[in-house]
Amino acid sequence: MRLTVDSTDVDASLVTCNHGLNYGRFDFTSLTVHPYSASFPHREFVRRLADTYAKCVDELKHDDDVTGEESDLAAAGWPSLEELLTMSELAIDTIETFLDRDAFAAFGLIQPDAEFTINSTESVLVDSDNVIISGRCFRRVVA
Repeated sequence: MRLTVDSTDVDASLVTCNHGLNYGRFDFTSLTVHPYSASFPHREFVRRLADTYAKCVDELKHDDDVTGEESDLAAAGWPSLEELLTMSELAIDTIETFLDRDAFAAFGLIQPDAEFTINSTESVLVDSDNVIISGRCFRRVVA
């Protein structure tokens, strides 16, 4: 995994992810906000998130049964995570909606006293080698 804050490589031990309900909100004026990018190699992304993705698919299948509607993943034939990564637009939507914060946790971005806290997912890019999640993080203020 490659992690950058302000386009500078940072060690994963310096970064955590906000898993709270206020993810995506930057309501506090005292926060120093920075852009981040996290790049995950396909193979590792699939290895670490396959079970999480399978649970997500099971929940979506149940939702489809209950609502009578067809989700985008159903319309695509319920692809495996590896197959999904070859379906650019669907992969982006699925990762952005269901898997972004799970990816951060799966790659160890859960440090309790981290300097930076990932607090938004604003873009997902899936290229031939990597899943790249970008957004904004804030720097922890130590009083």
